[in-house]
Amino acid sequence: MRETYDLLPWFLICLLLPYCLMWLVVPRKWLLSLPLLIYAIAMVFIADDVRVRYGGSDPFYSFLQVSIGIAITFVILLPLVEGMLRLCLIPFVKTSEARSRITEAVYWFAAGLIIPFTILEARLFSRYPGTILMPALIAAAVLMVAIFIILRRRGARRNPSLLLPGYSLGTSIMLAISMFYGAQVSSAAGTLAQDTPYCVRSNSTFVISMLDMTPLTLISRGISEYHAELIVETKPKAMAYNWSWRNLTFTPIPPDHMHSDSCSES
Repeated sequence: MRETYDLLPWFLICLLLPYCLMWLVVPRKWLLSLPLLIYAIAMVFIADDVRVRYGGSDPFYSFLQVSIGIAITFVILLPLVEGMLRLCLIPFVKTSEARSRITEAVYWFAAGLIIPFTILEARLFSRYPGTILMPALIAAAVLMVAIFIILRRRGARRNPSLLLPGYSLGTSIMLAISMFYGAQVSSAAGTLAQDTPYCVRSNSTFVISMLDMTPLTLISRGISEYHAELIVETKPKAMAYNWSWRNLTFTPIPPDHMHSDSCSES
């Protein structure tokens, strides 16, 4: 913790530099962004304390990480993107009012688009089975579109409502990417085991469906130091492999690091 607090001045400098640029290009967002900036700074240190006390797999830590990511997105990333877009539109869109309408709409749509990936990065839903999580996320995306359509039909033309279809599109892209990588995990496990019985374990849970093998769910969750363990029941001793998202492959686990040496618990 002491080393973390020693880095506070550098953290503030790195945060204030882009924030000053944001203030120059999009001054209207400054007062609205200031509370989020304060929140993001405070939550960084609270989240670090939670991680030290309870571990990175604690649900509250994941929730804080998501909230920090969303706050920083609104404070730094989106205003800078909006400012650059405003400058790029000058040669093509003559009036300042028209440029403001376009950039404001892009701002809110992009906000919704980014939020699902913030959730993915913080692994907020890693404790839930994929067979429940995936349909729930799809249903939420459909619901957001339905709410957006209802609001527009009732005459709500405010740009913040564009956050809803942006979130739906971001969730759809996130799920498509997750399923793509989930298929790779399943294929790699089957290829490595061939005709030998095998199972895949994430933390204390054996995963069966490909829906449980996505980046949303297949991560280290407290007990195991690996994202997932592939146990191939070879004779006379089972072989265990660690799944790496960075390398997209299973690699052998040393015997003294094995969390389980059989699939008998599944």
